[in-house]
Amino acid sequence: MNLLQGCYQIRQEISRGMEITYLGEDTRLERPVFIKELVLPEDTDASEKEKARARFESQALTGALVDHPNVVKTLDAFEADGRSFIVLEYVEGRSLKDLLEEHGKLPLPRAISLTTQVLDALETAGAAGVVHGDIKPGNILLTDDDVVKVVDFGIAVREGQKAPQRAGTPNYLAPEQLRGRALDRRADLFSASVLLYHLASGERPFAAPSVKGILERIEYEEPAMPGYWSPALCGVLRKGLAKEPGSRYASARAMLHDLRAAAGGATDEPDRSSRGGRVVEALAEASARERRTGLVLAACGGVAVVALTLIARLAGG
Repeated sequence: MNLLQGCYQIRQEISRGMEITYLGEDTRLERPVFIKELVLPEDTDASEKEKARARFESQALTGALVDHPNVVKTLDAFEADGRSFIVLEYVEGRSLKDLLEEHGKLPLPRAISLTTQVLDALETAGAAGVVHGDIKPGNILLTDDDVVKVVDFGIAVREGQKAPQRAGTPNYLAPEQLRGRALDRRADLFSASVLLYHLASGERPFAAPSVKGILERIEYEEPAMPGYWSPALCGVLRKGLAKEPGSRYASARAMLHDLRAAAGGATDEPDRSSRGGRVVEALAEASARERRTGLVLAACGGVAVVALTLIARLAGG
């Protein structure tokens, strides 16, 4: 039996792109793992190969900095026979993208609960100086116990750095990331706010028929809030979705505090107690219908799996 690094056995290919993800086994500890391998076209020149390997190594090292129960752990990283590998915690579950495709939207209390877990993970990432850069439903796994696991640090950067060009999914990216500016933790808070809006409403707040339209809406438009959402929840989302980083929450912890407070009055029932409430609700529904007619893009996500711990071998050389 040909074992990688003397203990990892590849069992089955799961997905293939610039990286191949396998289901594997750690034979030493007798546990399932995910194994990612960097793959490049044969005609890739030496310079591009070196850059790709550096990005792959950075993915492992950056993910390893974020040690949190709501993040998929990076267990190992190494090179073998000229091939580069990352070994990840095995998580059995499905993505929030799959959940949205099945249900359309989630009950508001559950949408808030799942988002608080994402924010808890982002607080640890921010404290470590890491910007994930691609928070979206396809990069959030959910276990059978309703535990969130953030995955895919493939385009993550350290605070103060720029994300790779043309990286990330447009619907969820902060304006400064679209502009190619240096990022800090507040970029992930914008994406987490888009995620919450999508989970709770079934709609992407900046959906449009084209990428150009999405980018323009993210840059210049304020999304309509459903009339039955509480003022407290709308306030959290408006602050999280502010165009300028300085107008957003300074940390995931601060946003988490306000979101938990807003969760007390969270309900999926529209307030029909007044004519004003009915008018606001009608306007929100009309806005949602308008967004639905233009929605032709799906978030490009895969089940990329990435995250944290034992990267000594890579770090050392």
